[in-house]
Formats: sequence, C-alpha cells, structure tokens
Amino acid sequence: MPSSMAKGSEFICQKCEFASPKWLGKCPNCGEWNSFVETLTSPQKSSPGRKSAHAQTPVSLTSVPSKQTVRVNTKLPELDRVLGGGLVPGQVVLLAGEPGIGKSTMLLQLAQTLGSVIYISGEESVSQIKLRADRLKVSSKQILLLEETNVDNAIAAIEQATTKKLQAIIIDSIQTMQTDDLSGMAGAVGQVRESATRLTRLAKRLHIPLILVGHATKEGTVAGPATSSIPSAGLKVIKIVN
Repeated sequence: MPSSMAKGSEFICQKCEFASPKWLGKCPNCGEWNSFVETLTSPQKSSPGRKSAHAQTPVSLTSVPSKQTVRVNTKLPELDRVLGGGLVPGQVVLLAGEPGIGKSTMLLQLAQTLGSVIYISGEESVSQIKLRADRLKVSSKQILLLEETNVDNAIAAIEQATTKKLQAIIIDSIQTMQTDDLSGMAGAVGQVRESATRLTRLAKRLHIPLILVGHATKEGTVAGPATSSIPSAGLKVIKIVN
C-alpha cells in the first residue's frame, strides 16, 4: 500500500470521507479497515457569490431540439442486442469477465467489424495481439495498436489518432492504466478511478465510443476496485460469463 501521496493528492476514507495526507490501514474517524483511496485534491472552490468563468445557463426542456441517436452497428448480433442496437458516440462500456474468458478475442473481432479503431494494450505486446489476430483471421490496416500503461500518454495518442476518424477506443485493461499524478500502483482503486475518469471525459469530448476491459473475480466483482469505483455516468457494464 502507498505510504505517501503524490503532489496534489490525498487519501480519502471511502466510508466517512475522512482525509489523510498518507495511507492508513484503519480510519481513525469511523474505524473502517483498508478504506483509504488516493484521490487528487480538488481545485480550490470559488468564493461565495463569485461567478465561475465556465458557468452555463440552464435551458428550457421544450427548447431542446429532438434528434435521433445514431448507433454504430457492431455486426455482432448478441453484442448489439445487449447494447440496445449498437454503440452510441461518446458511450463508455465496461466489458468485465474473468481472465482468459475471451474478452480480448471478442474485442479484436469487434475492431475488425467497426473499421478504424485504436486498441491500447497494457497487458500484451503488439506481437502477442498480432498472433491472436492471425489465429482469428483478423487483418485490417485500420486497427491501430499501442502498448501503453500511462493513461496520459494513451490520451495523447488517441487525440493524435482522431485524424483517422476513429469508430471506437479500446483499453485493455483499465486495471493496467495509471497516472504519474498519483503515487499508487496500477490496479489501485485511486489509479483505476482517475484513469477511467480521464478516459471517459475524452470519449465524451471526442464523441467516440470507449470500451474499457475490466477483469472480474470468481465472485463476479471487477478485480481491484468495485464497479462503483469507475465513473458511472453513461456507463454500460457488460459481464462475460461461462
């Protein structure tokens, strides 16, 4: 467990929100064990009554124009059914399942059907992915591969690849992603949550579907953090079972 925090972060008890400058095994406020998660320090709040430079004006519901959501058909019938007809631009999907159950295999097949996709792997090398692709007879110049575990480097690569008109972003897996802004190791709750938050914001801004791979335990929970530790706004969770 981390013993000290990175610059601009603190450890927060997930039960009572008690803050500490370092990791503690037991919360001195509520007595909960192993409840501290490293979290980036929130920016200083504005003074009461001070108008934010980024404040938006609310609009009337009736003034919002109606528009039909355009879904991206994956051409995988069962997956399209679970997704409600296909992927939605800016949608975030958490694909969870036990290690070795076939998540990466399915995603390679998905990448083949979608067209222009960036596949960022934190677990396997591009050579290993190529071997699997050859076995599956997946071959497409539009599938971009990248070995990376630093989420900020991954985001920079995704932004550069937007000239390819990406149909989807695949992160395999979210447990391998980390940022230097936090001191915890990859897989720690704080790292997974912060990495997922940054990737989600990127997907929403670029309006590109994002698929996060999450390994699940035999009990059905996502390994490392619970599913609730990953930003839930607009998140579709798909669990693969035997």
